[in-house]
Amino acid sequence: MDYIGDCKLVELGRNIYKPNSGQVNMKCISCSKETSKIVRFPCPGCGEEILRCDKCRGLSIEYKCPKCGYKGP
Repeated sequence: MDYIGDCKLVELGRNIYKPNSGQVNMKCISCSKETSKIVRFPCPGCGEEILRCDKCRGLSIEYKCPKCGYKGP
């Protein structure tokens, strides 16, 4: 089982997760909306975990790593 902090995640597909039932939503780094489906991956610049909603990832909306400032699609 994967976790973000104390939150258990359920994998829905390739790198797409949702919080286990009854747990809080996650916040997308691109659009700042809370969502129940997230895509998570390491920042190519520093390895920090990036959380995005599946919509922003699918549309290649730009994101910026809060740790190192790396920008990606």
